[in-house]
Amino acid sequence: MFSELFILTPILILLAFVALAFVIFLIIAWIWMIVDCLQRDFKEGSERIAWILILIFLSFIGLILYYFIVFRKSLNKNKKKR
Repeated sequence: MFSELFILTPILILLAFVALAFVIFLIIAWIWMIVDCLQRDFKEGSERIAWILILIFLSFIGLILYYFIVFRKSLNKNKKKR
């Protein structure tokens, strides 16, 4: 019983650190997308408000939506201009 505990403990600690790092990454990415949304020039002012509400209320689902719909599209446009 104790030998199993000694084997599992380092694995569980490693998994906890990986999970914590992933959560910290998601929080930083979420804040980055909110700041990007606040600084971005949208065609309509209501579009900014809608994206802010989506990012706040849908949190990480909103983060994924914003990244693929708005942020990544602007990255592709900037690459084409160069």
